Amino acid sequence: MTAGQSLAEGAAGIALLHLEVGRWEAAYAALEQAIADGVSGATLYPADALPPAPAVGRIFRKQRTQLVMLWQ
Repeated sequence: MTAGQSLAEGAAGIALLHLEVGRWEAAYAALEQAIADGVSGATLYPADALPPAPAVGRIFRKQRTQLVMLWQ
């Protein structure tokens, strides 16, 4: 709270911040679950592995690794 703010303005700002942090945490938890479920994200495999072909996505093959990118 700055010198020009009232107590109510400061409290409103803190309440808005609390709401936004809650939304961010919920979105992050949903993303973590989607990645854990293998719905979207990226998985790194050794070069000699046989990764599953993504229905929607791409495999980037390199000398020592394969990066499987998945899209929804």
